[in-house]
Amino acid sequence: MQDDIEERYYDLLRSFVKLLELRNPFNIDHCELVAHYCGELAHYLRFADADVRRLVKAAEIHTLGVLLQMEEKHPQRNLPISGLQGRTGRDVSIHTREEQIFRGVLSGIRGLDGCLEILEQRHEWYDGTGSIAKLKGNAICKEARLMAVIDAYVDLVTPKAHRPPETTSTAVGRLQELAGLQFDPAFVSALRDYLSERTGLGNSGTDRKFQVAHCRHYLNLGHFYTQIHETEWALRSYLAAERMAARMEDPGLALGAISGQFMVYCERLQLERAREILQQVRHRSVTDSDRLGYQMLWGLLEWLEAKPLGKEILEKLIRRYESLASVPDLTAALSFQTCMTLFTQGGDNPEHLDYLTTFMKLVGRHDVFDIVERYRPYTIPIFLNAIVHEVDGRLARNLLTRMGEPCHGPLLDRLSNIPPAQWTKVLMSTPVLGEPAEAPQFHSGHQPLYIETLGKLCFRFGECTAGAEVFPTLKTIKLFLRLAFAGGRSVSSDMLAEELWPDAGPKKGRDSLRNSLAQVRRALRSILGDESREVVSRKRKDTSLTLDFPCRFDFQDFEETYARTRLAFTEGQPHEAMMLAQASLRLYNGDMLESFDEDWVVAMRFRLAAMRTQALTIVARCHILACDYAQAEQCARDLLCADDLREESHILLLEALAGQGRPAEAIAHYEQAQKIFENEIGIFPERVRSTLKELDLLL
Repeated sequence: MQDDIEERYYDLLRSFVKLLELRNPFNIDHCELVAHYCGELAHYLRFADADVRRLVKAAEIHTLGVLLQMEEKHPQRNLPISGLQGRTGRDVSIHTREEQIFRGVLSGIRGLDGCLEILEQRHEWYDGTGSIAKLKGNAICKEARLMAVIDAYVDLVTPKAHRPPETTSTAVGRLQELAGLQFDPAFVSALRDYLSERTGLGNSGTDRKFQVAHCRHYLNLGHFYTQIHETEWALRSYLAAERMAARMEDPGLALGAISGQFMVYCERLQLERAREILQQVRHRSVTDSDRLGYQMLWGLLEWLEAKPLGKEILEKLIRRYESLASVPDLTAALSFQTCMTLFTQGGDNPEHLDYLTTFMKLVGRHDVFDIVERYRPYTIPIFLNAIVHEVDGRLARNLLTRMGEPCHGPLLDRLSNIPPAQWTKVLMSTPVLGEPAEAPQFHSGHQPLYIETLGKLCFRFGECTAGAEVFPTLKTIKLFLRLAFAGGRSVSSDMLAEELWPDAGPKKGRDSLRNSLAQVRRALRSILGDESREVVSRKRKDTSLTLDFPCRFDFQDFEETYARTRLAFTEGQPHEAMMLAQASLRLYNGDMLESFDEDWVVAMRFRLAAMRTQALTIVARCHILACDYAQAEQCARDLLCADDLREESHILLLEALAGQGRPAEAIAHYEQAQKIFENEIGIFPERVRSTLKELDLLL
């Protein structure tokens, strides 16, 4: 019984340490990593089993003293476990205070007493010169000497607020420089040999465990920023996690990062970008679970695009998850379906109320609060409507209170005259930090520098035409375009350094920005033909940069022509729409800045590509109206090459083939389309099925 209580107490301490670590993203998994490598190296050196267990136990909680010291110094906090009882704890040294915490928390607990010696001695220097307790050499217990080496190694190969992570070989080199001084040389050598044998010390990167921890750090940051509607920072975090996952070839982490991006784009209602993200998920989904998750996101996207297919996809998934007894996935799918029927059909709709009743029963039977919390934009409106219609209103009130919305009466009064689809937006109308403007605003009044970004990058000013080669490096091109896209607004220097040199660290990033800025100025003066012109100004007060002359982009011409195309088509002028659509397609010489992967470029690239798709769709539809079925067929096939999950493209091709008197080919394409849709999203669109009937084509 006593052993069981002690083990539970130890598990509570480990949980406490993990929770405290999550308060600082740079501490994520630190104790777990140190404990893992301590155990590995101790086994490698053939430590006794009892010594290994003692060492690992100590390593799993070795930051407890530091973490509690940080927490107890906040004046608004009172931590009974630290034993201050109203005092500040500042009357003793840092090391003494840490020792007091360890002894107060661990002493008297059999099985943990043995950890105290290791924890108190882990910062002692091997030669005694940096020691606090004046210990040196073998007077320091061997477990503390080994932990000191591992703790330092883990710190070096993980990122910190002031620097990026070191590579494995660099970290070991730094440890070897202090072998015999700060660290026991025998354990430094043992770590080097272990890493050489087990992980390949010659590799330029770090061990996979550290890479996974680093990736999870950015995934968690993305989830945090998503919760507070900081979509720009959420995207940056998810993109960083995706790059790391790709380097590790970890499909699970990559899918998590991509799915996070998808949810952000859905929140922004950048649905074409969300669609492209789903195409990435489509090609990376390898397990049945992945594919079902992909189909659930696709169902949400179809709902957001106001297409009935979304409801069909989610309904089929709900039945599938019920048969699999997969409660978390069923909760997510039901939350999407319940919320979207609320948004589109209203809170009094019988079908919505059926979904609402099913959802509330599920939430009442199972602990799915993590799912409810994660999908707040969809679950909060559900619970609010559950209160209005008294569908298990007591549970809905309780869950809203847990989610930080305790005063339901005034809140419902505030939302009473607002459509349910706007509830979440009203609750948090603006991000906490402020969302940057997405579309550039441009100067007028002076001759602009014309920049071609669709296809080959080119700069035109008067008689001067210059290509990308006028800029010495890709970074300088990106820096200039980032300033040009701001349209005369100032851009923070620190933000630019972080965006362009994310792994360089603050100082190196600022130095790189300074050098690139000088190169940008030289290149621009060459294009403008004025060596004395001030092309980029810098505000000393907030260290921001501003472009000092007007720019115009080729995509502006494309957007304006496309807008006229849409207007002509909706007003029933197919000939005018055809001419304008073809003119817009001639302006589109290629995807915008295709080699750039920065989010500020990628978001606009997909918006413009979506316009091109719509322009091509209008051309195809106009060809159908003019009975020019051969041209319509070519347009439809071009559309399907880009995206074979667009219902409209399949419908256009069926109509074009039928119009040319090729029913057998139309039926063959119909059967192929059916396989594609059922394999990818689990259901075949009714619109495509009904088109075949309208064309009098029989299978």
